[in-house]
Amino acid sequence: MGRRSTHISSSTESQVAKPDPARIHCVLLGKFQQGKSTFVRLAVPGANCPVGDGTEPTTGKATSYPSACGTWMVWDTPGVNAREDHNSACQEALMIADVVAFVKMTDSILDSAEQSALVNIAELGVPFFLLLNSKSPSVDSDRDNPEKSRRCKVTNAILAWVENHLPTPPLKDFNTNLAWAAAGRKTLETDDWKEAQIRRSYKDSYPEDSDLVHAYSRSQFDAVYQYLFGSGADFFKPSGLFHQILAARIARASGNA
Repeated sequence: MGRRSTHISSSTESQVAKPDPARIHCVLLGKFQQGKSTFVRLAVPGANCPVGDGTEPTTGKATSYPSACGTWMVWDTPGVNAREDHNSACQEALMIADVVAFVKMTDSILDSAEQSALVNIAELGVPFFLLLNSKSPSVDSDRDNPEKSRRCKVTNAILAWVENHLPTPPLKDFNTNLAWAAAGRKTLETDDWKEAQIRRSYKDSYPEDSDLVHAYSRSQFDAVYQYLFGSGADFFKPSGLFHQILAARIARASGNA
């Protein structure tokens, strides 16, 4: 539909000269080590997507993963604040995006690179939503926890900047905990005897005295998953995501004609 040609690495092809218009392309953007690759692993079961340890970038190129339903392509990208070639890969992926999930940890406010990326997304007219990734879920019963209070203030500051500085608002904003979702998903998919091993792997992000079986539901990731891949009545209603994506495709095609 008049889209700009790109050359981006794909998990199934060495290069993508033109995106498949029959698919919906969801591109994950954000700084490195914000949870983008973890999101891909959760959204696309079986995706062989490397996840880092929080110190160095692990995703060096834009890579596509087909969803289980076959309609969606989910794109993992390098960090927007990493090397110049990583920034170029992010920009190329943005050019084919039908919708962008901007992933941001709530341990700090938006920096200049993140602000510039969000402005670029909004000015291009690409529908996007915010995925605010926290180390503690918003349903945490400990309302007086100082760390939770600090993260709520950071979240509010992020949302305030977005509201005041972007020409178009995000479609939605989600609060989730991707580490909890990953830990809970692993627990649900393995035998009980492996739970202790999984717990040790996630000891820095999940309390030792908590039940990992409920980690996935408490992470609130399922709300994000249903928003993208649920394809229910809300997805197709006039104000739903499908019509937002279709309108953006038509507008971009007209601009490229």
